[in-house]
Amino acid sequence: MVHRLAASLLIGFLVGLFFLAAAGQSRLNTANERVHDSQLRQQALGEFIALMTDAESGQRGYLLTGESSYLQPYTEAVARVETALDRVHEAYGGNDESREFQELRILTGKKLGELEDTLAVFKRRGAVPAVNVVRTDVGKRSMDEISRIIGNMRLAEARELSAATAQWQADFRLSRWVSAAGVILNIGLVLLATRLVYSDMRRRARQATKPARSEAGTGTTGRRTNPGN
Repeated sequence: MVHRLAASLLIGFLVGLFFLAAAGQSRLNTANERVHDSQLRQQALGEFIALMTDAESGQRGYLLTGESSYLQPYTEAVARVETALDRVHEAYGGNDESREFQELRILTGKKLGELEDTLAVFKRRGAVPAVNVVRTDVGKRSMDEISRIIGNMRLAEARELSAATAQWQADFRLSRWVSAAGVILNIGLVLLATRLVYSDMRRRARQATKPARSEAGTGTTGRRTNPGN
């Protein structure tokens, strides 16, 4: 009876561990998704600001040197900026009501417009008027605001990634402990089952020997009483 009660308790613990492991795995998957999503957002932000920097650097290099080779990185960056900005938008769930994203899109349009207008001035009137446009700092202020917004977003993502990673590590450790406990309980259940089977076999063996002993005792008694008759 005690052994069966222990077996029932072990089975109950195993069932509880099964549900606990399932919940832990769900939390682990959620934490993993948080880490993955944060990494995607950081990657999208990094790609976008790198393209904006390449576009500005290429334009500035062309204005200062007149070398058309500087226009290649500018042209390539400008062609990819909108796609990169859309990727940032998608990475943040496509939330059109985000104030930061709305500002980012407006500032990006202003900055690209300033770069294009300055190049047009350079081609029509020469380097000096174009450089004078640059010195108004209109484009610089736009770029500074873009860098500020991206910097704040990247800082927030760094914190989110740190928190998500810590959560994933905690859930992973819990999952390992639950798995280890499940293995130990399984071993205990197997040992208990083995002991129950062995005890039952011994009990059956003892019960099987009792009739034989009874018959042997009856036969002996009969032989002792026969001479007296």
